[in-house]
Amino acid sequence: WIRFEDNFSEHPKVLALSDAAFRLHVRAISYAARHLTDGCVTPAAVRSLSRRALLSEELVTVGLWERTSDGFHIHDYLEYQPSRSEVEDRRKADRDRKMADGIHSGSKSSRRGIR
Repeated sequence: WIRFEDNFSEHPKVLALSDAAFRLHVRAISYAARHLTDGCVTPAAVRSLSRRALLSEELVTVGLWERTSDGFHIHDYLEYQPSRSEVEDRRKADRDRKMADGIHSGSKSSRRGIR
């Protein structure tokens, strides 16, 4: 899941974008969330998300992306999306909880089977 404020599409930086750059920005946020990059987007990822090379420059120009030594960083990504460590911690807690529930419910069902 990715999070957007309900006024995201009305932000002046977003309003300044072409439709193609808007689409790339949303796809890059989704990519960063799926791959747990904390908002970093490599040039290879940009090429896989859009065939138009100049779109990343448009996103840098309006201030939605920042150029880095490894490619780009989505401005304020971690203000709205959970970090890699937060996601990994939540996933581990979910796994641990499910295992505990499974062990607990497994022992109940094994007791039910004994007569």
